Amino acid sequence: MDNHVEVHPLTAKDDLEKVYRLVHDTFVAQKMARNHPSGQLAQYPRYDLQEDSVILLAYFKGVLAGTISFTPHQNSKEFYNGELFQPEIKELYQAGDLAFSCWRLATQGSQRHQLILSLRLIQRCHEIAWRKGLTDCYFSFIKPHLNFYQKIFPNSTILGPKRKTSNGIQAELYFMKYVVEEACYQKIRSLADYLERQVDNRAS
Repeated sequence: MDNHVEVHPLTAKDDLEKVYRLVHDTFVAQKMARNHPSGQLAQYPRYDLQEDSVILLAYFKGVLAGTISFTPHQNSKEFYNGELFQPEIKELYQAGDLAFSCWRLATQGSQRHQLILSLRLIQRCHEIAWRKGLTDCYFSFIKPHLNFYQKIFPNSTILGPKRKTSNGIQAELYFMKYVVEEACYQKIRSLADYLERQVDNRAS
């Protein structure tokens, strides 16, 4: 099981510094953020303090290698990066939606391991949200990830792209809504299982 990813919820708030360092290094490497002297990047710290936010950590061979967060929302203005897409979101969002946003997905390692880490984090995020009764997921991502999300969420609604400039870095963002079902995260789990078996076979 050494080559398998383990995902756990954040338990101690002081571990947030590890998350901020991981996100900083990942986003700087992807040219999504500029290097900061602190070596940390805290995007939406108010969500970190929100009691019903869930922060997940992914470990590979005992080392922190990925993270994702999700936060339930009562209105569409709270969505992560949702301010860019408010006119369009108003057409998608309905009062009473059991809505949440996934955000701060960051992974490190080889391309194959980053894919497995991303799938495991999204799987666990959706599994927890679904069990909490949250079904309407809103999520933003950059243009290089468009094909990936179109493939794993073929029935999603995707908005964009729109340009956002943050700390001098400009990126094209897309915004997506999809309905989380049990079959959805089980499909993602099966794909991650398959990729992990491939890694095991190559290592043996």
